[in-house]
Formats: sequence, C-alpha cells, structure tokens
Amino acid sequence: MEVIFIDNLIENRFMEEVKNNHLFDGHSKILIALSGGIDSQTLFNLLYKFRKELNLEIGVAHVNHKVRAESDDEENILRHRMSEIDVPFYCDYFTGEFTESKARDFRYKFFQKVMEENNYTCLVTAHHSDDVVETVFMRQLRGSRLRYLTGIKQRQTFANGELIRPLLNFKKSDFDTKDYFDDYTNYKNEYLRNRIRNLYIPELEKENPAFKKSILSLSKEVDAAMDIINNSIKNLNFEKDKIDLEKFLNQDRSLQYFILQDYLDNYKDISIGRDQFDQLLHIIRKSGQFNQRINKNYSLIKDDKNFYLASDSLPESKIEYEVSRIKPQNLDYKEIYIPKDANFFVRGREVGDRILLNGINKKVKRYFIDQKIPLKMRENAQMLVVEGQIYEILGIATSDLSKSLKNAKMNDTLYYFER
Repeated sequence: MEVIFIDNLIENRFMEEVKNNHLFDGHSKILIALSGGIDSQTLFNLLYKFRKELNLEIGVAHVNHKVRAESDDEENILRHRMSEIDVPFYCDYFTGEFTESKARDFRYKFFQKVMEENNYTCLVTAHHSDDVVETVFMRQLRGSRLRYLTGIKQRQTFANGELIRPLLNFKKSDFDTKDYFDDYTNYKNEYLRNRIRNLYIPELEKENPAFKKSILSLSKEVDAAMDIINNSIKNLNFEKDKIDLEKFLNQDRSLQYFILQDYLDNYKDISIGRDQFDQLLHIIRKSGQFNQRINKNYSLIKDDKNFYLASDSLPESKIEYEVSRIKPQNLDYKEIYIPKDANFFVRGREVGDRILLNGINKKVKRYFIDQKIPLKMRENAQMLVVEGQIYEILGIATSDLSKSLKNAKMNDTLYYFER
C-alpha cells in the first residue's frame, strides 16, 4: 500500500523534520495511533513509505469508539488494509458513556498496554499545529495557568518509551491524503473543541487572519518563559517532599507563586482551585506554624523551617471513600455531577457549612439534626467541595447543584465508592 502524494513537498518536509530533529534515533519498533481520519492516515502513509529508509518496524493501534454506525466498517477496512501489507493491527473497543476525556484516557491506556506487551518503544500520534492552536485557545477559555499554555510537546516520556508527534509543525491543510475516513462527529458543535475549531477560530480569523500564527507564537513564548522559570526553581535545589521556608521567602513573590505550583504538581491526586491555591500561598507567607487539611488525603503543614504536604491517616471508625473521574469496575459506586473541568477536593466538616437541598440552602449541622444522623457519622462526615460549594456529603446527601447537572451537556461525572 505505497502512497504517492500529489505534491511531494510534504514528503520532503516530513523527512527533514524527522532527520533534523533525530525523532526516531534509538527506536526500531514504533506503534502508530491510527483512527483512519486524514491526520493519522497521512502519518501512517508517510511512515509506511519511509519505514525502510528510517529502519523502522511499524505496528498500528486503533480504538473503535462504537459511537457511529460506520465505526465497525472502518475498523474492518483498516484491519484488512494492514493484513494486506503485513502490518500488525491492534484494536480495542470503548465501552460506557462517551465523553472526550474518557475516550482519551481509554485510548492512551490501550496504547500503553500494546507498547508494553509487544515491546514497542515509541508511540507516534498525528497531532499538528492546528491541534496546538485549539488546545492553547481552549485552555485560555477555561482559565488555565501559564504553565498549561505551552501547547503540545513534540516528544515526551510515555509508557516504556516515548510519545512522538512528527507532524507538529504541519498544518492540517498541508495534508492531501485521499484514503481516509471523514468522521461527521467532528462537525457537531456539542463539544467545546469542535466549537473552537468550527466556530470560534474561523470568526477570530476574520478579525485577524494571522490568529493561528499568533496563538502559536504565544505558546512558544510561554514555553520559553516556563523554561526560565523551571530552571530557576531547579537551581534552588529544593527537596522534593518539602520546601525550605527561609529559602522560599527569600525569593521574589512572583517566583514563590511558581515554586508552590511546581511543588503541588508532584501530587497528582490533589486538585486545587485558584482560590484555595491563593489561600495556601497566603498562609505560607504569614508568620507562625500551620496545620490544615486541604483534602481527604493531605494536610498542609508549616513549621519553623519547612512547609510540606503530609498524608492524613483517617480514624479506623471512619468510612474511607475514593472519588475519581474514572468509573470503577466491579464496585458499587455513586455518581456526582459537577461543572466541566471544575476543581474539587474532599474535606471534613467546617463551622458554617451549608448545602443546597430541595431548593433550601441549609446548614449541614441542622440537616444532621433533622435527619437524626448518628453523632459518629456527623463527626466523620466528608464534604465534596467544588469551587467553594458543597456538592455531596459523601454517603449521606447530594446537593441540588449536582442533581441539576445530571443531564447537562457541559458537565463531568465523578464516581465515589468505599475503599
């Protein structure tokens, strides 16, 4: 299945990109993520054509999301094509409620499994510069911090090897492959990324024809700025599990902000919103010692010399819950609905806590009394807090705020269950 492009320019540019950046040096067996759309089909055609010149053994991984009537036919066509040219074809099937984030998590877990079980050292995906623009713009809309406006990296560590994106300096309009599947769901504007691609960016390009180029330039500038910031933090030689308080306070206040961000990023199971982050930074800057639980697993502790996060040990009598965006398997769980991409954390009771129930913003203390909740359960009650409001008293009550989002298009589902 040799593919000849109408214009060989893309082939020449591709090989220059690969060779100049030494993208596949050290790799001999690579796995290509192939959906069958124009992006991934172009990537496959290029790598298949130049596989011998690059001394690469290739395999293909495909996920059938089962969301379109054509999905099975497309899988079978790809499977047949790969069989004809003796390229290994790995396929898995997405199940459950479809969301973009869940589907993405499923795909990359599948890719990792295939790599590890079949000794591939590199996953190759077809992300291009338009994807970078969409990603950066989407993060801006959501109010992401500076460090998340750096776009998409061309290569990064993944599974037992690397994730490489060789088309990152190409535009989608560069691709002239003909043997691809056109996914009509890409034109449905119920998803934010599709609205950005199909509606927002075209309108903004009317105001500024160089809008995409401007976003890419911004992303590169942020990337350069973050390199300087990260190197400054690295040169301070903080310990990974705690921060020297005197050294921290001696830094410029702007750098303190990024030092704390960098430290908290080591704890992937902690989700902290802007307000809580600013509160923690304020506490660290104040004089005096401090010990405060910030979610159900961790407390922030500040003594005379350091500040650090410590894992909390819960009382034996307390039911331990785990809250996750990933649906558990073979476990009883309850669903909570929260705004799309909202930050959340779990904490114990606090004086003045209120929860919206049946249209009434009720004090948690009064609710416990009215419902005759046992004293021990009251003491151990855990609150799921989303953007400063209680969405769930775990195992006890669900707020109207969560119930109202059950059928909303722009929401996330959390799952919690007893550990």
